[in-house]
Amino acid sequence: MHNLDLSLSFFVILLLAGAYLLYQMIRIVPQGEEWVVERLGKFHTILKPGLNFLIPILDQVQVKLNTKELIQQINFHSKMTLEMNVKCMEKHSNTIMENLVCK
Repeated sequence: MHNLDLSLSFFVILLLAGAYLLYQMIRIVPQGEEWVVERLGKFHTILKPGLNFLIPILDQVQVKLNTKELIQQINFHSKMTLEMNVKCMEKHSNTIMENLVCK
């Protein structure tokens, strides 16, 4: 009877350890993210969105990068006047003419 209890508890511990290793091995990367994986402290790979597998203990996710596109509204107010536009065009046209004459 004692031998059966010991083998049952050993089986339960082994089953829990296997479940933990399986949990550590499977990684699901969400859409819009990429994860950087290091193996023994050196860069190994980048995990793309979806189901990925790692080697437990050796591989570690170090950085989780957000690759979602963020939309930002920029308020654009043009402060240039007609005089500024003319001066700017004159400056650039002189530079272009000088470059043509020099060559």
